[in-house]
Amino acid sequence: MNDKTALAPYGVGMTQTSLVLPPDLSFEDYTEVGEFLFRLKAQREAELDTINWFIGDWLQFGEHKWGERYAQAVTETGLAYQTLANIQWTVAKFEDVSRRKERLTFTHHAAVAALPEADADELLDEAEEQGWSSYTVREHAQDRTAENDGKDPFAERARRALRNAADLVARLDVEEWAKAVIEGLVRPLCRDGDGDAAAFLGDLALRLSIVMQGIKE
Repeated sequence: MNDKTALAPYGVGMTQTSLVLPPDLSFEDYTEVGEFLFRLKAQREAELDTINWFIGDWLQFGEHKWGERYAQAVTETGLAYQTLANIQWTVAKFEDVSRRKERLTFTHHAAVAALPEADADELLDEAEEQGWSSYTVREHAQDRTAENDGKDPFAERARRALRNAADLVARLDVEEWAKAVIEGLVRPLCRDGDGDAAAFLGDLALRLSIVMQGIKE
């Protein structure tokens, strides 16, 4: 049984990027549709990124029709609140389904959702034409946000890179960090037999590891 056949009894329409629920759908049927969608997400998460469009449209429908009551059905899905909130927020930003690009993933759309509509659409068009990954789209979206805020996109990208590097280093324990410094800095810079340089850089690695320990404490 395919997905459309399974939902046919409820009068639900599906495209690659949207789920259309009938206006007269009962709350009980709405709940059953949700249960099906979340089973589908659990079974096919890796291969069906677009299931997030279906879940987001399902959430939007429930909120518009039943308000607080729909939270009952949401709670029963078992998914984290923030996960569902992120999905619904992106779908709400692309409530006009004509703006959803079938050749791009939900993640591409999420990457530009915070931008003004014209900017988001422009980047999605370019992503479609250039074959950009969602990561590349996110980088361009962050650059566009910086430009809109009157900031230097290059400087902001450098700041993000430094924050990411700091986060990565912070996750290493002291021994791992010291080893990374020695392997990545000390050995490549020391020539064979250059004992003074080796001693200097080895001492530097030790001192830096002590500083890292102090930061973590």
